[in-house]
Amino acid sequence: MKEFKLAKGWAIFVFIVTPVAMVFFTWFAISPFIEHKGLSKGLGWVSIPLGLGMVALMGYALREAIVGKFVIDDEKLYMVSAIGTRTLLFDEIKNYQMDDNYIYIFPKTKQKKTIKVSTYLKGTDEILAFLGERYDDIDLLERITDEEEIMQDTNFGDTEEEREINLEKTTNFTKIINWIGGAIGLWTLFFADPYEISILACIATPLIAIVLIHFSKGMIRLDEFKNSMHPNLTIAILLPSIVMVLRALFDYNVVTYSNIWKPCIILTLVLLGLLFTGKHKFNFKKINDYFTVFAFSLFTFGYSYGAIVCLNGMYDQSTPVDYEVRILDKKVEKSKRTTYHFVLAPWGPYSKKNDITVPYTLYEKKAIQNTVQVHTKKGWFHIPWYFVSE
Repeated sequence: MKEFKLAKGWAIFVFIVTPVAMVFFTWFAISPFIEHKGLSKGLGWVSIPLGLGMVALMGYALREAIVGKFVIDDEKLYMVSAIGTRTLLFDEIKNYQMDDNYIYIFPKTKQKKTIKVSTYLKGTDEILAFLGERYDDIDLLERITDEEEIMQDTNFGDTEEEREINLEKTTNFTKIINWIGGAIGLWTLFFADPYEISILACIATPLIAIVLIHFSKGMIRLDEFKNSMHPNLTIAILLPSIVMVLRALFDYNVVTYSNIWKPCIILTLVLLGLLFTGKHKFNFKKINDYFTVFAFSLFTFGYSYGAIVCLNGMYDQSTPVDYEVRILDKKVEKSKRTTYHFVLAPWGPYSKKNDITVPYTLYEKKAIQNTVQVHTKKGWFHIPWYFVSE
């Protein structure tokens, strides 16, 4: 019989942290009544269940650290946890799988329950070695199956050797494109200097990636996840697409959105058509297929919006119409990113006061009741927008 318990380092951590956390959350639960003598029923309704719930969770973690163990016996294995024990005989086990937190041991029948073994136990490698000698590793089987499908697909080469070479070349190539796309996205998000080149590079990267996917004959895929041998260009598409949305929001103030939606929808449909046609097809038999289509539809729509708004402002050569507008109020909003705002009196197309985002330097220079210059332009795609100056 072999026992596996929580690794020593993690056990020490749990034994130190959970009692302290339990004391803190107990205090959190009763503190509104101690400090304010029964002051707020509303605050109590929040603090009591939240505090006691966290105390219970910490207590569960502490008990799990004390009693939790995985045991491999002569004819069976079992997991002892804070809430009970799950057991499987050796001949009742079908296969197993592992992620970052657990080893999942699956039974042959639905009458038995899956055993989850924490990867924070001491001796995880020994557990995996035991399982690997006797049962199928689902992840390994999926990788082998996927590779066999590629090796048998004549679209990727006339011989198996040629297909193997093409797979390796494509995998290395997509890694380079993903690295380049990621670097361009981060550079455009944090620096965008030179501005025009960085914006154009950020727009071009997803387009290039989508075209490569379309003409890859199915070698480069979108709907493959953890165990796929197919290379992908997900980073090269998603990261620059997110950055384009953020750049559009940070850099340009759109007056009216009526002229955005039509080109945005058209571009989105064109990109999705390239992504989901040709050799790359979906059978929609798995939930992942629906999720992939939804996710890439969302990201391509955001990319289209960001690209159109940025190009609309960047190449706008129209003569600005200027307004001198009074500042009614100033605000600072802090979340993941601190932004500075003026509340302006009605001007031009705005019949009511409106809130605009301004640079920190302008925010510091101007006081309430001062005026700023608001400049409106027609836009390269006839999407009117404005910017503010002193």
